[in-house]
Amino acid sequence: MKFGASQLLTAEYATQFGNGTQGSYFRKVEESIMKEATKRSFFRWIHIIFGIPMIGYIYDSPSDTQYYAPIVRYFFLPVLLLSGLWMWKGHVLRRLLSKKSANKTTGMKTGQELEA
Repeated sequence: MKFGASQLLTAEYATQFGNGTQGSYFRKVEESIMKEATKRSFFRWIHIIFGIPMIGYIYDSPSDTQYYAPIVRYFFLPVLLLSGLWMWKGHVLRRLLSKKSANKTTGMKTGQELEA
């Protein structure tokens, strides 16, 4: 049995993007916007760059620290903490978010939701 060009493209599309529905296509495109290695590298560099002012805050003389202490405390430190937490436990948060979005789209409930 020979396949035409349009049938091959349709079969390739179906294998790449699931059953060919619009929802599975957008999910695949959303997942492939940025690779996981690129995301890790991005957060790693944010963490490194935003950690540099902390070095000055810790090792600088106390008389000079008062000028930039608020920006370090209220901007650099929260970004540093959030990027570190994301690199450490981001996989847990992503899994929780994906389960919630999957439950919303399919209308299915988890076992804990059924018990309540």
